[in-house]
Amino acid sequence: METMTQHFWTNYLIEDSFWEKIMPTDQIILKTLAKLQIENYASCLQLTVFLIALSPESFKREEKLLFRKKIQEIEIYINLDYEKLLVSTETETLQLIAQTYLLAIERFLMKRKDFDAKKFYTDVEKLFRENGIL
Repeated sequence: METMTQHFWTNYLIEDSFWEKIMPTDQIILKTLAKLQIENYASCLQLTVFLIALSPESFKREEKLLFRKKIQEIEIYINLDYEKLLVSTETETLQLIAQTYLLAIERFLMKRKDFDAKKFYTDVEKLFRENGIL
């Protein structure tokens, strides 16, 4: 039996009120991303995209990319559209997360020479479409 290693992760910095809305959609995103192998795009071992949904009044997290050289991990921090998330249905939440994930690739990975971001973007977008996410 072949086991798959998860190389692409999502993580969340969100208000407690969003957990019930986001957790079912996160499993769909992770299962979709599990179909990809990071070695097809980069030499790092893992990519984690932190999706942030905190009230603008409480805290605004800076969007950025961190490369943890010692463990060969890329972390991206990007804000979800807070106002859209407040009123989104489960389907809209899933689409918002997928769109924000793609935006993270555009904003932060396209400039990296050590990551084939164009291919990754194309493959992720294709999988999201094939799985009815977009």
